[in-house]
Amino acid sequence: MSALGNDGLVKYEGRMNLDPYLTLFSVENPISLAETPRAKLWRVERHDGPAVLKVFSARGLKVGDTIGTRLLRLWDGDGAVRLIDESEDAILIEWLDGKSLAATVRKGQDAIAAQVIAEISLKLHRPPADGYIALEDHFGGALLSTKIESFPKQQQPAFARAQALLKWLLVTTESPKLMHGDLNFDNIIQSDRGWLAIDPKGIIADPCYEFAVVFRNPTNEPDRVATPERMLELARLFALHTNLSEERILQFGFAHVAMSLAYHFRRASTLSKTDLAIFTSFDGLSLSPPS
Repeated sequence: MSALGNDGLVKYEGRMNLDPYLTLFSVENPISLAETPRAKLWRVERHDGPAVLKVFSARGLKVGDTIGTRLLRLWDGDGAVRLIDESEDAILIEWLDGKSLAATVRKGQDAIAAQVIAEISLKLHRPPADGYIALEDHFGGALLSTKIESFPKQQQPAFARAQALLKWLLVTTESPKLMHGDLNFDNIIQSDRGWLAIDPKGIIADPCYEFAVVFRNPTNEPDRVATPERMLELARLFALHTNLSEERILQFGFAHVAMSLAYHFRRASTLSKTDLAIFTSFDGLSLSPPS
């Protein structure tokens, strides 16, 4: 069942009409929480307490944001927020009262945060399945499909190294997993059931890839995240708590930021100065595949 309008959201006089969703999910008293181009979120009340209503926009539906809903259903609250109900264009999930893991990182406690992410990743990983996003297709496959000479001249050598590295990582992945795919500090929330993940992407990749996004966080501290010493320490901690390859974790970190930059370059978007700084730092670590 769907409450979807022609433009992706039910609207009334220029404002969204939530009534169909409130009726569909038997909830009331909506309070706006957040809005992005891909979804809107409200705190709502159920018969047994608060919950979160998330309604996807037309853009969110087009880019496949509902893929994460299938993962939430698969996890069934084990290490992740619990999915209560769903429709074609909206979901109802449990309300989490705690702070995000980003609060721990802001206190300078990277070691604690890294252990939490590592432990959650081990809990969430599943065997590959149909209907999810293969890593080579993530970010629209932009890094692999863009000619190196198309990138800004100054960054062409680094993009060539990142492209070659990603190709090598893909062919040497032996035991891919279905994973969250965006397990950053903001997407892990504390609750009375422990730390729980939210907003999964649903990526199939080498287990080492799960940590790639963390190297770009927190996003509002560019000087900190682009420090090679921090990158090396995070990789060491992730490897310590998962028995995965420290070097391979770093290599996927380099490939990931290159994938993101290539995607935005293809869309003619302004390239993030923070991502470029991280990209340069990764390139300086000499993470090329074996010759």
